[in-house]
Amino acid sequence: MGSLDVELGGHFGAHPAARPAEGALDAPTFARHLPNVAAMGPALAGQDDAAEFEYGLELLLAGFAGTVGAP
Repeated sequence: MGSLDVELGGHFGAHPAARPAEGALDAPTFARHLPNVAAMGPALAGQDDAAEFEYGLELLLAGFAGTVGAP
């Protein structure tokens, strides 16, 4: 998801005068520069972000607790 942040943050941006014409072969596009993120975008659009975060957080906390022997 860091790549998505780079894309949306304008890191591929250039001065408007230096940008290639829309549709040019060298125009920076989401699918051209980040094809894997573009491909998984539709799957990510339908997920519940809050539930995924909670699941990941619980998984990490359980792992930490198991490492130190806490209940």
